[in-house]
Amino acid sequence: MASASSSSLTRHWKYDVFLSFNSEDRSFASELYDALAKEGIKICRDDDIVPDKETALSSKIFTAIENSRFSVIILSEKYAFSHWCLEKLAKIVERQNEIGQTILPVFLDVYRSEVLNQTGKFGEAFELQVEYFEENLEVVQKLRAALIEISNIPGWTLHHAAESEVLQVIEDIVNVISNKSFPPFSIGGLIGMVSRVSEITSYLRIGGTDVLMIGICGMSGIGKTTIARVVYDRFSDQFEGCSFLANVGEVAQRCSLHSLQEKLLSDIIERDIRISDIQRGVNVIKNLLHSRRILLVLDGVSQLDQLAMLAGDCDWFGPGSRIIITTVAMDLLTRHGVYRIYISKPLNKDEALSLFSLKCFVSGPPSRDYVEMLNDFLYYAAGLPLVIEVLGSFLFNRNITEWKNTLDKLQACHGPSVLNILQIIFDGLDETEKEVFLDIACFFNGEDKDRVVEILEFLYTGFELRNLIDKSLVRVSSNNQLWMHDQLQLLGKAIVKEAKEPGKRSRLWMHEDIDNVLRENTCGNNLRVIKLSHSRNLVRTPDFTGITNLERINLEGCTNLIEVHPSIGLLKRLTLLNLKDCKGLRILPHKIGMESLEILILSGCSKVKKIPEFAENMQRLQKLYLDGTAINFLPPSIEHLNGLTSLNLRHCKNLQFLPSFLHNLKSLTELSPPGIAEPETNLISLENKELLSVHGTEVMEKEGRMSLHKKEIETVPSQTKEGQMKSKLKKNVGDPIQPHTPVAVSTSGTSNVEPILLGSSEVAVLVEPVMVEPVTILRSRIDGSQPINEEEIEILRQTDGQQFLERTCPKRSIERTLTTILGYMSDVKARRVGVYGSGGIGKTSVLKALINCPTTKDLFDVVIWVTVSRNWSTRKIQDKVLQQLSLSPGDFKTDFELAEELFQALRSQRFLLLLDDVWEWIDLNAVGIPDPTYENGCRMILATRSPDVCHIMVADRKVQVEGLLLEEAWELFREQVGGIIDSPNIFPYAQAIVKKCHGLPLLIIVTGRALAKENDALNWMRASRKFLWLSAHGIYGFEGLIQQLKFSYDRLESPELKSCFLYCVLFPEDYEVGILKLVEYWIEEGLVAGNWTDSYKRGCDIVNILVEASLLQKLEGGLSIKMHDLIRDLALGILSLETEGCQFLLGSYSRMTQLSHMGNSSYFRPIVSFKSNQPLILEDHQFLSRAGAGLTELPLKEKWEEAKMIFLMDNELSSLPDSPSCPKLLALFLQRNQKLRVIPTSFFDLMPSLTVLNLSKTRIKSLPKSLCKLMSLEVLILRDCERLVLLPSEVGSLRRLEVLDLQGTEINKLPNKISELSSLIYLKVSFYGSVNWSEYAKLPHELVSRGIIANLVELETLSIDVYPGDRRWNKNVKSVIDEVGNLTNLTTFCCYFPEVEFLERFLATSLSWKIGGLTEFKFVVGHDVKRFVSKVVDNLAFDNVLWDQCLRFVNGEVIPDAAVEVLTRTTAFYLDHHINVCSLSEFGVKNLDGLRLCVVRECPKIETIIAGKELSEAVFPILEHLSINYLSNLSTILEGIIPPGSFAKLRILTVHTCPKLQFVFASSMLHFFSNLEELIVEDCPAITEIIYQDLVVDSGGGTLPSLKKLKLHYLPRLVNIMKGKWPPLENISFYDCPILKKLGIDFIASHTIKGIKAENDWWKELEWQDTSFHLRLQAHFTPICDDDL
Repeated sequence: MASASSSSLTRHWKYDVFLSFNSEDRSFASELYDALAKEGIKICRDDDIVPDKETALSSKIFTAIENSRFSVIILSEKYAFSHWCLEKLAKIVERQNEIGQTILPVFLDVYRSEVLNQTGKFGEAFELQVEYFEENLEVVQKLRAALIEISNIPGWTLHHAAESEVLQVIEDIVNVISNKSFPPFSIGGLIGMVSRVSEITSYLRIGGTDVLMIGICGMSGIGKTTIARVVYDRFSDQFEGCSFLANVGEVAQRCSLHSLQEKLLSDIIERDIRISDIQRGVNVIKNLLHSRRILLVLDGVSQLDQLAMLAGDCDWFGPGSRIIITTVAMDLLTRHGVYRIYISKPLNKDEALSLFSLKCFVSGPPSRDYVEMLNDFLYYAAGLPLVIEVLGSFLFNRNITEWKNTLDKLQACHGPSVLNILQIIFDGLDETEKEVFLDIACFFNGEDKDRVVEILEFLYTGFELRNLIDKSLVRVSSNNQLWMHDQLQLLGKAIVKEAKEPGKRSRLWMHEDIDNVLRENTCGNNLRVIKLSHSRNLVRTPDFTGITNLERINLEGCTNLIEVHPSIGLLKRLTLLNLKDCKGLRILPHKIGMESLEILILSGCSKVKKIPEFAENMQRLQKLYLDGTAINFLPPSIEHLNGLTSLNLRHCKNLQFLPSFLHNLKSLTELSPPGIAEPETNLISLENKELLSVHGTEVMEKEGRMSLHKKEIETVPSQTKEGQMKSKLKKNVGDPIQPHTPVAVSTSGTSNVEPILLGSSEVAVLVEPVMVEPVTILRSRIDGSQPINEEEIEILRQTDGQQFLERTCPKRSIERTLTTILGYMSDVKARRVGVYGSGGIGKTSVLKALINCPTTKDLFDVVIWVTVSRNWSTRKIQDKVLQQLSLSPGDFKTDFELAEELFQALRSQRFLLLLDDVWEWIDLNAVGIPDPTYENGCRMILATRSPDVCHIMVADRKVQVEGLLLEEAWELFREQVGGIIDSPNIFPYAQAIVKKCHGLPLLIIVTGRALAKENDALNWMRASRKFLWLSAHGIYGFEGLIQQLKFSYDRLESPELKSCFLYCVLFPEDYEVGILKLVEYWIEEGLVAGNWTDSYKRGCDIVNILVEASLLQKLEGGLSIKMHDLIRDLALGILSLETEGCQFLLGSYSRMTQLSHMGNSSYFRPIVSFKSNQPLILEDHQFLSRAGAGLTELPLKEKWEEAKMIFLMDNELSSLPDSPSCPKLLALFLQRNQKLRVIPTSFFDLMPSLTVLNLSKTRIKSLPKSLCKLMSLEVLILRDCERLVLLPSEVGSLRRLEVLDLQGTEINKLPNKISELSSLIYLKVSFYGSVNWSEYAKLPHELVSRGIIANLVELETLSIDVYPGDRRWNKNVKSVIDEVGNLTNLTTFCCYFPEVEFLERFLATSLSWKIGGLTEFKFVVGHDVKRFVSKVVDNLAFDNVLWDQCLRFVNGEVIPDAAVEVLTRTTAFYLDHHINVCSLSEFGVKNLDGLRLCVVRECPKIETIIAGKELSEAVFPILEHLSINYLSNLSTILEGIIPPGSFAKLRILTVHTCPKLQFVFASSMLHFFSNLEELIVEDCPAITEIIYQDLVVDSGGGTLPSLKKLKLHYLPRLVNIMKGKWPPLENISFYDCPILKKLGIDFIASHTIKGIKAENDWWKELEWQDTSFHLRLQAHFTPICDDDL
């Protein structure tokens, strides 16, 4: 179909269709005309306009063509006989691009190729026109071009077609035109809409750059949704993205808010997006939409949190965005800060009369009797469109008596409400109509219409839904969804809820009601329908004994359902049982006798091995779906199913044969067989009956067994409602058959019966001889030659589609290659085109340009894109093709079965297959791709680095992608770097670099980005020398390219960035990893340090840095990243050359160890320079990387044998192979495979070179003894293996081991053999403990045997984590301390000192401490106990703190000198439950100078934090965070005179549960806290004000000038926060501050605040001196929730 330009959206068309045909084809044209006219489509017929005698084509025809939105051209053999038809055709084709017209061709009894090439009878007719215009060759050329172009436009082919096929084509044409001519909710058919839309349009200010939220408010039924929909349809094409979220309130209640977030993002980003939780959805919306100009409609909003989570603030969206909100609640809009509100008005009298008449008086004006009552009905309708429309539809075609009865009922209501009126309408429905109405209201509102019809058609007649639509009670949306107005739905649910007890209701839809009813069995006999589809927590069904009236049970997708209760087989009224895709289902009743059952669905129940026996009373069962089950046989009782018409056995791989008793199923007409190998013979006798239609198979003639006397039989696929491909028997002669009519096959008088083969088996179905019913074959040949002329290519350059071009390749370069490819498309012999060129040259960009080319869209029905990559497989390619064809995933199918399915789906389509990144030969037949041929018009284009691949893939033509011209390369480079390269000092070096990039776009961009911020000419000179050095030393080709790309890696500013970049290469080559998941991986590996909040933010920043450097690519939508294959080669080369493959993953360990087998790491030396002549690329087979790929099974053993490094972290592996042979393996990473429980006994037998083993966060309980075989092992990481309780003594044989990480394990005791690890430099261990005293008797008496630590003389890092209060450690600690004291290399030590004496002993004996070599420590001093509830927030918990020097002093009574000595070297200090200290000043203010974090909690005598008596030096000069918790006697934070410079760096102050504290700051002290950014005060009942105005004169430092966040919770006596100037706060939170009535916020603060949270009632009752502040702040207010407390 020719694509229409944007002008077609705004142009005013006089006609919808211009119909062009030869007069001899009037029969088909008349049928089409009648069908179009019936739909109200304006048509201009070819013969309606008489041409002038003087000219070949009259001006009238020109005008008609130019004023028609569509042209339908009926091309037949006779069409070319008329030069008049051909000239009009040429004019239509000529003008289509100028006026935006769409052409729809119909090839009637003529092949497309005959029109294209002017051959056959059509060609003979055309030759007559050539003779007619023999003196004007330009006209002939023009006509030929028009015929070629019309042949390349998708359309319909009817060649001696059956009547049913003709009608189908006519219906298709009508649908295409109707959908474009009459968009949903078009303004033309809506009464009173013009003025309303005009008014709200003035609110929108379309075209402005500000972001506006506009509300549409009014009562239900007044037309808010309709207005919003019309505005949306009218302006959506003027925005970069748009989304209409209907019924927001209902969907949020029924599903969740994050499902609405997913739809919003998917609509605008135009790809499927999944959101794990609501808050993450908020972040994703902000990140993805903050720069997009969007139109968003939130329809039917009912709660403020819905707005907060979907459109929390204007700054979420890009400039010019418009957000329209419809609601019945005005206050909801104002509370969200929406002040541009349109109040929906009811229809006036004339408008109401017009709408009522439109629905009620279809056939003409009413009689006077009706008119007299009309005003009364309109009075009660009160101008509400919903009520008027429903009333009018209800009264349509009713007599005067029925009108009077209805009016009497309305008058009896005494001022009827909307629901009263709708109730009267409901009462007037038939009983079955009522049932369908209630079904839709409770279950199916918003569901797909066809799916609902399929469910309902076996319960009702099928007319009820149509009647409800006719009566305006239900609508069908443009995307085929059923839509019921919320007031009608409310009515339906209210009717069902008239039974107060849920168990007595006819329908249940709320999960809690269903759960209670089924658990308590209180539903009795009222319940008719159970719909619990996709309930993942459902494991077993309830007992159905007391629910005998059930008619439908839908449990589809309940993947954890194991058992169906036997009582289900006793449900006599059940008509539908849907257990589709219950993949865990194993147990079904032994026998069922549901006499009313019509449909039983077990599709995809892959663990069902046996189906129930069928009772004799089950004769109503019509459809039985067993496809994808594990059944071995069909029960003999299946012959009781006399009413069975359809049996689906596809993919029943365990089914051994089809039983012979199937022949007793007299009604069976559809069988989908499993493709079994050896079925029984004489399966089905069809004597004197219809042929069995076999799904998904072909009817074939068995050689030598059957003669059909040259009657052709073929398989013609057609799509059924179920989405399955069926085969039909067709013949060349005879009368046409009707759709879905079973046909019979005869042997034309042959007396001997021979089998017809169904499926792949030798004999599957035997067909008895019956009479022949002649049938017709429809062959639709699509010729493949589509010439492209220069004019079309020029048009291509002008299209908007070119804007997609990636910045990795300028347009001109792409156009040159694209022109060549398009030229080959006109070559009938060029069915396969190979595009080759070096990596980074722009091959992928060329293919993307080809996709977006209008010519491509016109030539092909479908375009398929597959990125193949090195690690391709047939199944991977099949999965990608299935996804793009919108076919079901092939989870339960073999490659062969998928190939068959794909072949059937593609054989009748004209497709373009694009294969990117091809490395070797691919058997496309095995994939299921039909060969591109001249006849089918299909083509394949592949992109590869090697021309040899083009050859082995049998490419008919090859296209080499050339590099950029020098001026293009310079332009691209300058675009990356900026104007700085124009500097005379930099220009010559930049020019030299660009020349050495040899026109490769990727290299130019990556290099340019690496130098973008460089303004030092010296560094430019060094960069140019590196590029020049390569060629000077003969390093060219691929290795030279990788070395050049490495320049950008070397320019990364930190090892952190480099490590994160290299980590990305560990994912499979074609893997797209989510950004949020990637950051989590980085944090887990320790590549990004800090607490979770800070490290998460830093990780996101790193992603942006790497993307900006073009070392990573963000995919469409911005939620995922991947690596360009050439950048991946760079990373692989770095891993090989620099051993970063292991070293960068060792995190903190890498500072300790340099792996002997792998050389030195870049952490210890500069990155290897370009002077190295080592080969840079690591061979692919040496590098097995499948990180985060969701693997449940390991790669093949063969892949292990050659691998040097294996990265399988973050998968779902549950088992490992026995004795894998890995002679070259150096590193094995299996961390975070949380299903891995057991390591096979012989797993390590054949890994002699293994150097690094990481099994952290697996669920292993022990290690096998074969661990001793790892004689080369240097790093063993078992961190957070929470079930690991035993370390085998064989660990002592690992003499090269340098790193042993047992932190987070449950080790009972450190094995004595550890002492033999003489090379160990890093040891962390966590010991198991318990609060159960009796359990200690079962544990070893000591944790660390004497002498173990003393023998580990090389130790640099030692961490011993002991269960708090473990008495065994008290006995052990002295000997351990003595041994640690002799470790001269110790730099890091973490230890628990239960008594101060032990700390004193350590300080006195440790040489490392004395000489200052111990640079990192974490000490707990004092008797500690296990706390099950932390009294500090998580990021302040001692275990989580990240400072290098930490001291926690717990349960002290005095201040010992040893603690003070440690305090002088400490950066993070925790004072926990000290009994006697009254102030931190007692520790000596000078000793606190080095603190950056200080946490004080549960010290009962502390009255002030700092007592300022006789202080001469600053207090806490570099402290950043002070946390005060549970100080029962604290009365003031500071006391006395504090010296200048105190608290100069303090950013965060938190105060929790200090009952005597009356204020936080005195005004005279504020100047000390000039850098305070965050203040949190909670649960301090005595506080009356935050800043106390003391008598001392303020120094004038301002009121906390840096404060951004203020949180005040549980302050019952708080009266005032502060007086005077407010700080520039951004976020404020209040809770339980009942006396605080005034905030005192000033003008400046009211403009800086971005968010306020508090109780709703408290906020409403606040007093405001300036109400404008309240209105401004209301937009930022959000009610506080539990998560905020």
